[in-house]
Amino acid sequence: MLRRDALATIGGAFVALIASSGCAGKSGAATAPSGPPPAPLHLDPATDLAAAAGLVWLVDLRPRDIFASLDLIPALSLVLPEKRLDTFAKKNGGVDLRQLSELVVATYKEASLYVARGAFDPARLEKTFEERTEQLDGRALDKATAPSGAPAAPITRLWGTARGQREQIAIFGRDAFALE
Repeated sequence: MLRRDALATIGGAFVALIASSGCAGKSGAATAPSGPPPAPLHLDPATDLAAAAGLVWLVDLRPRDIFASLDLIPALSLVLPEKRLDTFAKKNGGVDLRQLSELVVATYKEASLYVARGAFDPARLEKTFEERTEQLDGRALDKATAPSGAPAAPITRLWGTARGQREQIAIFGRDAFALE
């Protein structure tokens, strides 16, 4: 693949994510967990969170590595200026694309899925999602169990209508989130 084709693919994925800008949410009061810390969820690689059934295409990116590449900085600054990335983070619960260790963009016949791993504030992300929805239809806190039988980190799910379309988000603790 030519370097410009690779950059076009990367830029297209980021532009699609920026254009969708639908991730955010509202959180309730946080309580300190009791007992041993929860077992980590299986979130690496993030591609494992994208269902293969009905998949049209999938792009798996390492944004933090891409933005750290000295050779790519000039091209990236043309496609994604710092100001635009800062604005994106402000509008999307503080999610800074430059700080994501992995970003998966998957499209299906009637939906798109964004899965991100990296630095973000789950409470802020949840609050932003709630604020962006015209109608929040529900919130659930799923408690999972690790293969060892130990409790796993909880998953916060929210769903509702944003910009006239159904959207939902799953927040996997402080480690990852998925937006459909």
